[in-house]
Amino acid sequence: MQDQIISYFGQENDPFHFERTRRFQPFERKNHYHRNFEINYLYQGRRSYFIGERSFTVEAGDLVFIHEYEVHKASILDSPRHERLVLNFNKLFLEPLEADTMHELLESFRLQNRVLRLKVADQLFIQGLFQKMEQESDKREFGYELYFKQLLTELLLFAKRQMQRQQTVEQEHLSPMHQKISAIVQEINRTYAEHCSLDEWAARLHTSPYHLSRSFRSVTGFSLVEYVNMTRIKAACRLLKQTDDKIINIAQQVGYDNLAHFGRQFKKWAHVTPGMYRKMEATD
Repeated sequence: MQDQIISYFGQENDPFHFERTRRFQPFERKNHYHRNFEINYLYQGRRSYFIGERSFTVEAGDLVFIHEYEVHKASILDSPRHERLVLNFNKLFLEPLEADTMHELLESFRLQNRVLRLKVADQLFIQGLFQKMEQESDKREFGYELYFKQLLTELLLFAKRQMQRQQTVEQEHLSPMHQKISAIVQEINRTYAEHCSLDEWAARLHTSPYHLSRSFRSVTGFSLVEYVNMTRIKAACRLLKQTDDKIINIAQQVGYDNLAHFGRQFKKWAHVTPGMYRKMEATD
């Protein structure tokens, strides 16, 4: 059977976007992170999610929270068949909420456990919110964007209260391999500016470079070298936005001795040059 898009609104990089899809074929999106916050709701099936630095098991009825610019990948766990709704939004869409209120509403995206396991009554409540979004998307009547904002705020408020009641899923790693990859990812996020080759990582873990490379890509969707470069470029983006340091100094701070190589990697991951990125962020 062919995969089916049940409903959608907007595009992935828009201030507000959602898409509900029923899939029958294997589907894994790789090398994935973006500037919007993301919420996933699984209607049917079971999936494995790698978010930030670790993996989670997600079952039907679970809500998943992914922070802006956070690496994530969903993978087949048992069967490729599943149905889920993916919702993306950015902070601008929630304006004019006060900064303190917005910070509290987005708490679910900052917690270590990102999977909220819901009771049946709560599942029906969440499905009702999404159903209202889908209906508004079909009608596009006056005020529909304002109603989207109201429904999203209600969803975030619900999640915040549920998190306070400690309903998040305390999960063990899916396997010892996932635990090892999670440890490597955490170390890379701390020491990305240092030079450590695939062979050196493999020696640390007493495994072969081939096995490590294959396992790392299987869990994260990236090769180890790709993940290191991506992490460095994300750090460079923060420095370009938050400081007035020269580009050559930023390149060195994040681990690049060669400015030309830094420029190539930056354009690969950010899709613009470092100078253009700084100008774009200054005008936002």
